[in-house]
Amino acid sequence: MLVLIIGLSSVSYAVTSTAKEEYQLQERRCANRAAENFKRDYGNFGITDTSNGKIGKVYTSHYNKRLNKCFELVTYVNAKDDNSIPLLKAIMLIDVVDNDEVATFVQYVFEDNSPVSCFIFDKTCMSENEWELLISPYMNE
Repeated sequence: MLVLIIGLSSVSYAVTSTAKEEYQLQERRCANRAAENFKRDYGNFGITDTSNGKIGKVYTSHYNKRLNKCFELVTYVNAKDDNSIPLLKAIMLIDVVDNDEVATFVQYVFEDNSPVSCFIFDKTCMSENEWELLISPYMNE
């Protein structure tokens, strides 16, 4: 009986190890695909000086095991050097494989900080904190 328990224990470990390796492989694939999509859609990562001011573009990727989906969170900030136009902040949650925008948050920070556009699927939101709560199941699982 003892031998059988040890045997089952090692089989269980092998399955767990394989599942972990599969998740890591999916996460790497997701990161690579998100990097390709970001470069194609937004160009270079980081801050760029333009004739109209500065533009900052960054992203992070996440493979969601529960949904079996790859997501990319893109943050885009635009500011005029002399602050004569509002600072624009846009954050998009993108399904990388389908290239669909799942959620968007757009805000003119120079104004009263209320979002111009804030939605995820059919839900709307009134603040960046509320938006972050709505996207957390996609980016944290």
